[in-house]
Amino acid sequence: MENLYFEELESVESLDAKDVGTVFGVGFLVGVVAYVGYAALT
Repeated sequence: MENLYFEELESVESLDAKDVGTVFGVGFLVGVVAYVGYAALT
């Protein structure tokens, strides 16, 4: 069980850069949509 846990940690660490990029991309898209929606309402 511990070995599986450590393997999962290693796989998560290897995906850190990709996850950060994905989170930033999604956050940017949400920000753009919110800005456009706000601009359309005003």
